[in-house]
Amino acid sequence: MDTLTAILTRRSVRKFTDEPISDEHLDLLLKAGLAAPSACNRRPIHIYVIRNRLTLDILSHNNINARMLAHAPLCLAIVADKTLETYSDLRIDDGSAVIENILIAANGLGLGGCWLGTLRQQRWYKPIIEQLKLSENMVPIGLIAIGHPNETRVPGERYDETKIHFDDK
Repeated sequence: MDTLTAILTRRSVRKFTDEPISDEHLDLLLKAGLAAPSACNRRPIHIYVIRNRLTLDILSHNNINARMLAHAPLCLAIVADKTLETYSDLRIDDGSAVIENILIAANGLGLGGCWLGTLRQQRWYKPIIEQLKLSENMVPIGLIAIGHPNETRVPGERYDETKIHFDDK
């Protein structure tokens, strides 16, 4: 699949088959994620690969919006190392770029994925830290449920001219 098609047809997938993600596809997803740009090239983002069924089940039960993790064969946790960042606000930018690269790559490989945001106020923030055994320097940015789609999401038109603003108008 070409890049623009992968971008324009990507949709969140929340239902997955039982088929595992191949090591080859996992390697490509990780490479795509770490190819993302980073503020001042500090590269504070780490990717935690979660395939353990018990861990996926625990994470799925602590957030109603993360229930698909109970059926996903893979979750990638995007985590920022605070000691490597120039400005704390940019950790979200760096992590978001990694997440989007992975989601587009997953779609291009015929896989489905769903971005799960993390907020300190959420009930599952602490379980993420506990399950991944993160030190205080490591901050969860987001999780991505990934698998072979067991649903078809029809791409809709998202282009909205009212959201585009030119400086000469």
